[in-house]
Amino acid sequence: MMKKINYIIGIIIGIFFSCENETIPYYNSENDAVRFSNKINDGYGGDGIVYQSYSFVSNPLDEYVIYDIPVILIGNTSDKDRTVNYTIDTEKSTATEGSYELMEGIIPANHNEGYIRIKLYNVTGDKTYELRISIQSSDELEKGPSLYLNAALSWSNSIPTPPNTYTRITYNMLIQSPLSFSSSSISYYSPNALKTIIAAFNWNDWDNPDAHPEYPAAYKRYFTQANYKYLPHYILLNVEQSYSSFATQLGKYIEEYNSTHGTPLLHDAGTLLGQPIEARKY
Repeated sequence: MMKKINYIIGIIIGIFFSCENETIPYYNSENDAVRFSNKINDGYGGDGIVYQSYSFVSNPLDEYVIYDIPVILIGNTSDKDRTVNYTIDTEKSTATEGSYELMEGIIPANHNEGYIRIKLYNVTGDKTYELRISIQSSDELEKGPSLYLNAALSWSNSIPTPPNTYTRITYNMLIQSPLSFSSSSISYYSPNALKTIIAAFNWNDWDNPDAHPEYPAAYKRYFTQANYKYLPHYILLNVEQSYSSFATQLGKYIEEYNSTHGTPLLHDAGTLLGQPIEARKY
C-alpha cells in the first residue's frame, strides 16, 4: 500500500515540475485590434454597419463641426497613443469634395476607447451627405471582427428622423394620426411636424440628463436609451400621463402659429403629406 502511495506522490511531483518548466502562454500586444462599437445606442444597426448622424439645425451659422466616431480597443492599453487606420469608400459615399476633412484616428494612451475624427462642413440647401468608413489594419493595431469594421456617417441641416422605438412612440403621443398613441410606426412621420414640436417646447437637449433635473437619478437610463436630442424617451412622458399635458400645449402653439401666420402648418412627408399638422387629442 505504501509503495502505491509513494508512486502516486511521485507522479504528482513529476507533473508539478514538468508544468514549472513549460512556457506559460501570455497575451501578446501585437494582437491588439480595434473595431467600431456594437451598441445600439452608438448606432449599431445589426447589419455590420454603425450609423451615425449629425444635424446643423441647432447651430445653423457654424461653418463646421468636429465629429468623433467612437472606436473600441480589443486587447491591452498602451502608455502611448496608437493610430487607428481607416479608409473612405468613395463609391458608396455621397459627400462631395470639400464637404469634409479627414482628421486623426486615435486610441489615446491608457484608454480602452478612442475615436475617428472628421471635420464636417455645414450643408447648404436641402442636402444630406454621407461617408462610408472602414477600419483597416495599421502598424500598431489590427482590424477587429468583420461585423464591426464599417460605419456610415451622415450630416445635413435637417433634423434627424427619430432613430428608435423610444422616440418614435413619443412623436406619436404628440402628433395626431390614425395610429395609436403608443405606436412606434413612422409611416405618419413628417419633418415639419417634428420641427413644430421642437419649436413649441424648445427641445434640443434630451440626450443630456443633467439638463433635466426635474427627473430623479433613477430615470437617467432612459436618456441613455433614447440618445436623441429632440425628443425624450416615451417613458419620461408617461410620468403622471404628462404626454396629455404636452399634447395640449402643442395644440395651443399650433393654433397660435396658424392664427398669426394666416396659413396652417402642413405635413411635408409621410402618409399625411400636405395635410394640417394637429396635436393629438386625449
